[in-house]
Amino acid sequence: MNSMPASIKILVIYLVCIPLALFLGYQISNPLSNDALLTVGIIALVLVTPLMLKWHYELLVFSLGSNAVVFFLPGRPKLGLVMVAVSLLISILQRTLQHRSRFIRAPEVTWPIVAMLCMVVATMFLRGGLGFSFMGSRNVGSSRYMMLLLGVMSYFALTAQPIPRQRIFFYTGLFFLGGVTAVVGDLFAFASPAFYPIFLVFPPSMEVRTGEMTFGVTRLMGLGLTAAAIYRYMLARYGLRGIFYAPTRTRLVVFSALTLLTGLGGFRSIIIGLMLLFCVMFYLEGLHRTRLVVPLIVVGALTAVLIVALLPKMPMTVQRAFAFLPLEIDPAARLSAETSSEWRIEMWKSLWPEVPNYLLLGKGLGFAEADFEAIQNIELAARSPDHWVWAVITGDFHNGPLSVILTFGIWGFIAVVWLHIAGLRALLRNYRYGDPEVRTINTFVLTVYFVQMMMFWFVYGSMYAETIIFVSFLGFSVALNNGVAQPKAESPNVMSLRGTRERPVLLGPGARPAGAGPSLRGRET
Repeated sequence: MNSMPASIKILVIYLVCIPLALFLGYQISNPLSNDALLTVGIIALVLVTPLMLKWHYELLVFSLGSNAVVFFLPGRPKLGLVMVAVSLLISILQRTLQHRSRFIRAPEVTWPIVAMLCMVVATMFLRGGLGFSFMGSRNVGSSRYMMLLLGVMSYFALTAQPIPRQRIFFYTGLFFLGGVTAVVGDLFAFASPAFYPIFLVFPPSMEVRTGEMTFGVTRLMGLGLTAAAIYRYMLARYGLRGIFYAPTRTRLVVFSALTLLTGLGGFRSIIIGLMLLFCVMFYLEGLHRTRLVVPLIVVGALTAVLIVALLPKMPMTVQRAFAFLPLEIDPAARLSAETSSEWRIEMWKSLWPEVPNYLLLGKGLGFAEADFEAIQNIELAARSPDHWVWAVITGDFHNGPLSVILTFGIWGFIAVVWLHIAGLRALLRNYRYGDPEVRTINTFVLTVYFVQMMMFWFVYGSMYAETIIFVSFLGFSVALNNGVAQPKAESPNVMSLRGTRERPVLLGPGARPAGAGPSLRGRET
């Protein structure tokens, strides 16, 4: 029984709450200052700590694909990166306090990830260390080291516990539907100023923020990414079999509509990726050996004819997304796509001769503050004959191999190739030997990992931005299968029967095989 008088309790509460309220009131007198945002953020984090302790893993799985940012932290990091640090810390504390709580072991995946961490840390220290501009460092862009390191560590955060079998579809929805939050940023063009605080958490794209909203001309990147997220979730949840062989045609209609909606973002890479995703999964599910092949060829041919006929009348962004095909489209959409491709090709041609200079020690992810000020100068950038100079300075090469070799040298190339091959092998094992109840999800994770890898090496890639995608797919698959699945060992009886052959036995006169009945010789009547 608590003997403390009620008046003393009230006095203690006032002694804590009143000074805290005065301090917060002073801090938020300038609500948009960094100090005020950081103070409010820390207090909010303390208040939600009980929720974090219980739901940190679910929040981690959802936030990895989310577009939300933690605006009150320096650098405005993605919510997924913050949740990686928070969830991993909580899991380590739980492992320390509870010996039954163990991380999932998968050495074939863990070792290349550890090698990746060592390579990034070594390059970081050899190229000036981890400096932040908001802490007085003269280096800019070093926060991307944290983005890359936390992205790699997302594997350990996801594999801190296995996903329960009874909740596999719930976690699959969390993992793949986190991308639907991207559409919130596109609402900025229609929102009144009273709703602008929402966009501190869900930032709109630059075109929506700065330009005048015109449907069909303005690239709705958030809507395109949202449609792609639902498209992927449907493949992970139902597979192509569950979509084409569904009792009703609702899934097929929704699936087809999502393909068109992705074009509103104007991204050619998304359309190419979704087409590859469809083809690879069609093969892995074995649908090429079914009666579905002929109807699909007919429907595909009719769809191609409709696209050729209707594409010139579709919105400009959709035409730009399909500009990689040799079809008749609006000249403005064609020019926009070709201009984007030309400056990238020019940049790549200019950068390839620089590869030997950074082969043993990459240039790293940081760059000088003076270079950052130069690319911020709009007039200077306009006078520059190379429109891609900003991409070179910031390291956004829009090319997977260049982003690896120039940034981290040959050691980064070895680490990334090792990670990709080891990850592909682990996912292939889960696809072949995993439990039948998660086979559809394993098939899709293998497919999307393979397609993402092909896009990274041959179409578009950024190492520091996309490493978290590869690693999170691996972590999700390992957590889903409680490790890397292995071939099931056969029972000893079956193995002994398969491993022995019957050999003919030469019997002498009067001899009889072992186990045979009594001889009839000598019992003549």
